[in-house]
Amino acid sequence: MNTANSYTPEYVTRLQAQPWQCRCAGCNGDKPLQQLRWREEQRASADLRCDAAASAILFDVDAFALQHTLAAALDAPALCSRLQMLNQQAIFLLGNEEAPLAEKLYAAGVLLSKCQQLQEVDEIQQVGEELLALMNSGLLAEAFATLPQIDAYPLAALRQLAQVELDANLDPLTGMTLVMKLNELAMLSDAQLLPLLAELREDAQVQSVMQQMADVWRNYLLWHAYHGVFPGTSDAQWETAFLQLCQRVFGMQVIIALLLTEQCELDDATLAALFAAWERQSLSVLSEDNALLIGLSLLK
Repeated sequence: MNTANSYTPEYVTRLQAQPWQCRCAGCNGDKPLQQLRWREEQRASADLRCDAAASAILFDVDAFALQHTLAAALDAPALCSRLQMLNQQAIFLLGNEEAPLAEKLYAAGVLLSKCQQLQEVDEIQQVGEELLALMNSGLLAEAFATLPQIDAYPLAALRQLAQVELDANLDPLTGMTLVMKLNELAMLSDAQLLPLLAELREDAQVQSVMQQMADVWRNYLLWHAYHGVFPGTSDAQWETAFLQLCQRVFGMQVIIALLLTEQCELDDATLAALFAAWERQSLSVLSEDNALLIGLSLLK
């Protein structure tokens, strides 16, 4: 009998075990458990667009502890070995516990850039391992620091965010505050938006909360890599997938920062509802051209 590798993360085990009470817009009362299936690999997962699933995925430090078993191979398409290795290397980089969020995304961007021309699995593995070593040595942080700041794209991302009507399950005060803050964004000029972004990024309370959320962000990136099989099957779309992930992170960071500066209480339940609603929100990609560069500019 042909066998396949079957992976079940801790968050799936927990969701399977708990009685289901969530009725959010992401699950409508049904457990949002999913199976990603290929001939030689199966991944159990859950949809982050559900508030309860988001809570299980994001707020357990061991959410991505994987239980590995062998299962019968399915009559399903094969998982491209090149994508499988690239995805594995992306998971190693994005799951790095020491590196800051922006640096992990930068490493993933460099990985995609270097691997686009590579066809051999072992070459892709070598690039991933080299980047991990550079990350651990601090040299990648130095390279990231030298990237130029390009204001046009963060501005475009803020303009996009200002148009969003987030359908989040929040307490009335937090919900009203978020609507007001997004409306304010829409009314500001470019000359006002850039200082606001700098202010949000430099705010001591915002920085402190973002650091406390390091494990949450790591799990968020890991979910996108594991569940979304980042960067996806089409080479031509790799850079776009990277940009979309950077847009997601950028937007969520700004949403959290806007609420923090209004002294909103962001407990785990509120954050889970925000992340889930943000994931339910469709986002058009800022640009198909120079997607890698634009993604990197959102990290600065």
